[in-house]
Amino acid sequence: MAVSGTARVVVLLVYSLHNAWNCWVFLNFANYAPVERLLRVGEPEVGFINTAGFLGILITLPLVTICRRRRLLLFLAGLLNTAAAVIRYFAAVQGNYLVVVASNLFSGAAFGVLGAWPPLLAAAWPVKRRTVVTAVASLSNYVGGAVGGFCIPLVAADSAALLRLLWWQVWAATVLTALMVSWLWIPPTHPQLQASPPSITLQLLELPPQSGQLALWEELKLCASQRSIMIFGLLVGLSVQMQGCANLILGGVGFSPLAAGVGNSVYQLSAALVGMVVASQ
Repeated sequence: MAVSGTARVVVLLVYSLHNAWNCWVFLNFANYAPVERLLRVGEPEVGFINTAGFLGILITLPLVTICRRRRLLLFLAGLLNTAAAVIRYFAAVQGNYLVVVASNLFSGAAFGVLGAWPPLLAAAWPVKRRTVVTAVASLSNYVGGAVGGFCIPLVAADSAALLRLLWWQVWAATVLTALMVSWLWIPPTHPQLQASPPSITLQLLELPPQSGQLALWEELKLCASQRSIMIFGLLVGLSVQMQGCANLILGGVGFSPLAAGVGNSVYQLSAALVGMVVASQ
């Protein structure tokens, strides 16, 4: 199914909004003090909320590898991405700590799928634009983190302000959910709907299709043989970890919540700008 240029741009824009939103929501609890007062918990409990988000990423990453209904999985991740904010607000109103933890687990699980999609979106674009499209889609997460790192300490400085922020996020999540209808322009990838869809590994490595689909063990073996993929994956993992922990690290060495948020914002915005410059070369 051919996709028009306008449709590709709209799909990329909506995806980028979702990816940016994911990091914004992930950073809701980067400033510990308001969360502690709102949920009546201590610092270790707030830290576990953030840990649950990283666990969510690890849980869904294998699904991206083995699932062939990729567009369906993207829709489910998008719904999980927006539902997490709604669940979080109502759990916070009730002071239900465990459900708040679950909401961050859902956000992380959504990113485990969303984070794999930039090269798949780029595959629908002309070859000369794929690098830039991949960069825009990927680094939108950092833009959302940069905005969140700077704004959340400002607009959610106390528990009442944090609860108001969570309420406004419910409305934003509703809009993002409605915009997901544009993803219907993404061609389906179910094996029954395509004669012989190439393996995702072959697509990402830009290798010619050999026999349509690779067995899972063949994909893992092929990826393991590519040292650049292993190094890149390690660097991405470290970078994602820094996104979620920069506020805590900077706060631990004496910076105020606002200063730590600004530092995290500068880090993520710099990463996004450098990535775009490299991709445009």
